[in-house]
Amino acid sequence: MEFIKYPKTYHIHGSKLEPCGLTKAERKELNKTNLDLVEGDFLVLEEKMDGSQLGLSFVRRGDIQFQSRGTILSGGEREFSLAKNWAYEHIDELWALLGTRFVLFGEWLFHKHTIFY
Repeated sequence: MEFIKYPKTYHIHGSKLEPCGLTKAERKELNKTNLDLVEGDFLVLEEKMDGSQLGLSFVRRGDIQFQSRGTILSGGEREFSLAKNWAYEHIDELWALLGTRFVLFGEWLFHKHTIFY
């Protein structure tokens, strides 16, 4: 399977997005995301969880590949050890759902933040 990057999360213009870590082009693109574009149409709003990007896929049966922020995890990343343990405990179910065709993307909520939502 070819490497597929984590999907981009779009923000609504004026949502107090923290621009750190974004390129100039990405900041410019985010400013274009305006609610006027969907006036009179359906709109689904989702809240982004504040975790670490994590993707998992199979290279072949029994061989799980983990990725975060556009790179393949090579091992030793303590932040993801519990996620990896979970994945290996459910390897048969994950294989049945994903095979070598799909990538499962999500946010790994490992750290507890001090901001109470």
